[in-house]
Amino acid sequence: MVNVAIAGGTGAVGKTLIEVMASQTKHQAVVLTRKAPSSEEQALAPTYQVDYSNVASLKAFLEEHNIHTVISALGINATSLATSQLNLIKAAEESSVTKRFIPSSFAMRYPEDGVKILPPLEHYFTSLTALSSTSLEWAVVLNGTFLEYFAPAALKSHHPHSVIVLDMHHNAAAIPGDGNTPVTFTYTFDV
Repeated sequence: MVNVAIAGGTGAVGKTLIEVMASQTKHQAVVLTRKAPSSEEQALAPTYQVDYSNVASLKAFLEEHNIHTVISALGINATSLATSQLNLIKAAEESSVTKRFIPSSFAMRYPEDGVKILPPLEHYFTSLTALSSTSLEWAVVLNGTFLEYFAPAALKSHHPHSVIVLDMHHNAAAIPGDGNTPVTFTYTFDV
């Protein structure tokens, strides 16, 4: 059995990963969160409040709980969250028991010059650079666009309803490209 820590396990992607892991017995998952869980939240896995700004305490947590694999499901849309992930990478590298890391990157392959259009991608590439300089085994999950965005009412999901390119209520679509570009869709429960 492998112990897996899911950082951001209370968010949409994290909740999905926890729910799927709770349905099997091969691996044991724990949730890492910045805030203590409320009493109303039904935990599918042990949940621990951690200080992402303290690399030494993160390392100690990983070792104390024998965490083999870290999956980051942090929504990296701000510098503070990017720093949290970088600190988690440092802690995993320093940990004597942690061997694998999956950064928060549940999307598509981005070209490095994509930073010009989407400045938050800088955090994504910084994390990949940090991981490439470690001894950790790591992988990026390139799942494309989550299918739930296109059929929100029909699929079980922890994602909030959102319109990306389809406006079902107004029978309209904004499809980028020439209409012949392949795209990838993945249901979050299949990630």
